[in-house]
Order: sequence, then structure tokens, then C-alpha cells
Amino acid sequence: MVKKLQKEGGLEPQVEDLINRINELQQAKMKSSEELGEAHALWEALRRDLDSLNGEKVHLEEVLSKKQEALRTLQLHCQRKEGEAQRLHVEECLEDLTGQHKDPWEFHMLKQRLAWEIRALQSSKEQLLTEGSFSRQPQLPLPTWAEGQELVEQGHRPRRGSQACGVKPDGRRR
Repeated sequence: MVKKLQKEGGLEPQVEDLINRINELQQAKMKSSEELGEAHALWEALRRDLDSLNGEKVHLEEVLSKKQEALRTLQLHCQRKEGEAQRLHVEECLEDLTGQHKDPWEFHMLKQRLAWEIRALQSSKEQLLTEGSFSRQPQLPLPTWAEGQELVEQGHRPRRGSQACGVKPDGRRR
């Protein structure tokens, strides 16, 4: 209708200006509607991105939790292994110390056994002398207590010949 009036020239210049202004406003409204649609589409895309990022965040938090649990497990395993290694080291040190003290203990036991065997031999000698059978056999010189001690301190072991005199290797009489 406005165009019809414009053709006829019946519109006054003010009305014509108003019509132009209305046309401009309608174009601006259409442009604003297009921009609003684009903004709405952008907002929807951003919302989808945010949802996706939130989902990824949840997934990453789950992965982090699993990895932290695995780390704790590995740390406990390492602590156990370190404790076991320390225990083995202590056991090795204890074995070394035991080994160092074992030789003196064996020497002490041999010393006691030799002393006992010397006493047993002296007792056997006295018994044989009293029975008179010793005079018929060649006499073997028996060590005295002091001589036996000296042999032990020099590191000599008792001879196995003591078995012939009625003493077993473990120190018991036959």
C-alpha cells in the first residue's frame, strides 16, 4: 500500500521519510533475527562442547583415581621389597657374625673335649696300672693336663687314636 501511494505521489515528504525509516528498521530487525539465530546456534555448540568437556573431565578423574591407586600399590610393594632387602641384609650380617663366633666356639668345645679325653686317658692308665696289665704292654706317654692345654692353644685337634684307649670320638667311654 505504501508503494501504491508513492507511485501516485500523494504522500508527503514526511510520510515518505517515515516509510524509509520503517523499511530500515525492518531490515535491521531481519538482520538482528539472523544474528540472534547464529548466536543461538553458537550457544548450542558451546553447550555441547561444555557437556563433552565435563564428560572428559569425569573420565580423566576416574583415570587419575585408578593411577593413584596403582601408585599406592606400587609404593607399598616397594616398601615391602625394601623391608625384605633390609631383613635379608640383617640376616646376612647375623650369619657373618655367627660365622665369626662359630670358630672360637668350636675351638672352645674342642679344648673341653681334649681336656676330658686327657682325663679319661689318665684314668684308664691308672686303672690299667692297678690291674697290672699295663706293665705287659709298651707304655705310651700320655700328655699331662698342661701339655694338653698347650696342644689345644696351638690349634692341635685330639688324635683319633684315643679310640683305642676306650674313648669314642664323641668323648663317651666305650
